[in-house]
Amino acid sequence: QDFSVGDKRWRILYATTWGEPLARWNEQQFWTPKAAEPEAYDRLILLLDSPAFTASEKTGPGGARVVLDDVQDVTKPIAMPLVISGATNTNETFLPGGPFGELHIVAGNSGVEPAVEIPSGGLTQRPDPAPGFAEATGTIGTAGFWGVGLHQGNLDVRFFEQADDGSHQLAWRVLRDGSGWHPPKVTTSRSSAKFQR
Repeated sequence: QDFSVGDKRWRILYATTWGEPLARWNEQQFWTPKAAEPEAYDRLILLLDSPAFTASEKTGPGGARVVLDDVQDVTKPIAMPLVISGATNTNETFLPGGPFGELHIVAGNSGVEPAVEIPSGGLTQRPDPAPGFAEATGTIGTAGFWGVGLHQGNLDVRFFEQADDGSHQLAWRVLRDGSGWHPPKVTTSRSSAKFQR
């Protein structure tokens, strides 16, 4: 899916991570690098069934690293600022490439399951969480939902944590612009605004 925001062309690319059991896996490995070639867009958001990085035991299919490698081989690092995945019982964030690399959002439980405690040592090999997320939410397994805003070639990513009464409060926010990924200039504390499901 391609669309324009201001003078920037965005592409959203979905790829399955189910791997060999699917007959279309070989076909996907052929067309994914072609779809990720950066000539036709300025920014790419990659959507995956399962995460390339997670601390959860429930990881889903294991082809995420293969797909990620295929895309990274052809696109420019700054052109793919965001990777979104699910299939876990956690909400997590990772910045494996540092502030100018891609932000990985693991949108696992979407506030449906209760929060789960994740061992600090982790269960799978992964980079450090994105700065401030675990501190803001108290646990990377917390329940809640994500919001992503596009502004020209920039991104505004927010996580809304689910409270015991079912409402949601803004718990964490990060921006991506020419300075890479960073918190807002005015520190955003937990919002008093509540969102009922």
